[in-house]
Amino acid sequence: MSHGVHDVFRFLGVGLNAMFVRELLDQKRGTSVAELTDDLHLPRETIRRSLLKLEEAGLVEQRSDLLWYLLEKDLDLVAEELGISGAADRQRIRHAKERASFRQSQRLKKVIPKEKGEDDEHRQG
Repeated sequence: MSHGVHDVFRFLGVGLNAMFVRELLDQKRGTSVAELTDDLHLPRETIRRSLLKLEEAGLVEQRSDLLWYLLEKDLDLVAEELGISGAADRQRIRHAKERASFRQSQRLKKVIPKEKGEDDEHRQG
């Protein structure tokens, strides 16, 4: 049922910036922090943090040439290892329930049209 951003790249995972870094590493084999910074227009420290998170998750590695490389690892497995597997689906379900509950409460709040003359009785009283 998953759509959109994989659980691994959510806040409790490696983060959204890490997704951009990973996508670029997938396109450019062997990339420096400086290249990633220039290409993604993100601060150097943001790139470094993202790379470290990706490395801890086993998704990238820095080799002796000091360049970063993408590793092939199943994202579903990484999500399980991080304890966040299914987070996006659970959030979608929770939000759908919240929207349905809100719509129901709005229907209950609708004012039933008043009969003609009801306002006149209250003004006279």
